Amino acid sequence: MSELIEVPDVVELIRNDMMPRELYAPDGTLLMSDDDYIAETPLVKNRKVWKLYPNIEIYEFDPDKEIVIYRRLSDGAFVKVTDVYVANVIGHVRRNPGITVETAIAMELNAIENETGEITDEREFAATLTALYYALAYAIIYDLVRLQK
Repeated sequence: MSELIEVPDVVELIRNDMMPRELYAPDGTLLMSDDDYIAETPLVKNRKVWKLYPNIEIYEFDPDKEIVIYRRLSDGAFVKVTDVYVANVIGHVRRNPGITVETAIAMELNAIENETGEITDEREFAATLTALYYALAYAIIYDLVRLQK
């Protein structure tokens, strides 16, 4: 295996206030910006029309350590993902190529609620939703998921 690229843990970036001010897709499309209210960021505003396609195959999976190593189809690079939200959102896209951003996020939110129970606290719901959008943004940034506008 060649050099291993690691996707940062999105929840840790948020928790430690280390999230970059702006996140861009490889093609230069602005995905997220902390200058905007979350609902006004491009990834959220276009959630019903932007489609997602996988650009990966699973190379190695360790469920005990919650680590997935993907091989990007576009360049053969190996990418390690330890963030559960990132890995799960990628999984939804991999199983459902062409789904919208909204559907990918809804599928993961539904999976979280099935596992932990309905999120009734508004702040917790907003924090979870925000983390999921950032997780998807990182999957796009690292070219594990392709965005079609």
